[in-house]
Amino acid sequence: MEPMRNHPITMVSLFIISVVLRAEAAFDDDFIGARARGMGGAFTALSDEADGLFTNPAGLSRLASPQLTATMASLYAGLSDESSITQNLVGYAYSNPQKGAIGFAWKRLSVSNLYSENVAAIGLAKQYKFGSEDKTRTFSLGATVKLLHWSVTPTIGADGNIVEEIKGRTNIGFDAGIIFRPSENAPIAVALQNINRPNIASQDSNISERLPVVIKLGVAVLGEKVSWAMDLGFKRTQVDVRAGFEWKFYQDTFALRLGFRLENLAWGSNITLGGSLKPQKSLRLDYAFLYPIGNITDTFGCHRMSVVYNF
Repeated sequence: MEPMRNHPITMVSLFIISVVLRAEAAFDDDFIGARARGMGGAFTALSDEADGLFTNPAGLSRLASPQLTATMASLYAGLSDESSITQNLVGYAYSNPQKGAIGFAWKRLSVSNLYSENVAAIGLAKQYKFGSEDKTRTFSLGATVKLLHWSVTPTIGADGNIVEEIKGRTNIGFDAGIIFRPSENAPIAVALQNINRPNIASQDSNISERLPVVIKLGVAVLGEKVSWAMDLGFKRTQVDVRAGFEWKFYQDTFALRLGFRLENLAWGSNITLGGSLKPQKSLRLDYAFLYPIGNITDTFGCHRMSVVYNF
């Protein structure tokens, strides 16, 4: 990573870098893979993907086979100063109906080589069944341990000396979740993120900046071809609403997705569009597009591409 030298930064980039002083915004990414993003982030009651351990680890127990996923994203493309905001993610998960599920994932957010966040995580989940044979109910429990790290490139003056250097921090966070299915096609979920409220302030700071606990409630209705989901997110006094829709067709070879998110009921909203192609049964290619309404302008939106392989 090269030193920072008189690098122009847009308001968007400056906002993201400023998370080192604002725990509310740091390590905040509700949209993981392109499937979840295409559905507006309404994924708490689903999370049946390897990278779902960042949303609700209980969803890992629903995987039918081992899964490998990789995601690349360009956030707020087309900014006037040509700054680059990217995200990358790799995840793997394995599920056994009797023993449970385990997943591993790593993701990285980078802002023009000036600021970066890295999260490495391991998640565990187990599904339990109860009820009669003709009406079986299930609930899944899951937990995630995350290693969080952020860093900022030092500012170098014209003489080659360091003008300012903010030391990042590494800490551990804990998430947990549950998915209850009163019927097979109607999951209800609760997920808690940053349960231990890890301190992410700079190593030089005498004041703690702790990540807030995030509570997410999710419901979904799953059909053979059409599914929809809705989430409510609570973070301190902030309330977010997310809704998503998915339509599979032509023997599930293709899928279209639509999503909407209302941030804190008034701050701004996002519209998401997405789709997928399954060239073969074990391989799926997902794409998602997000366009912000009212809060960020002069951008071509956010683009995300995921490759999902089931062994």
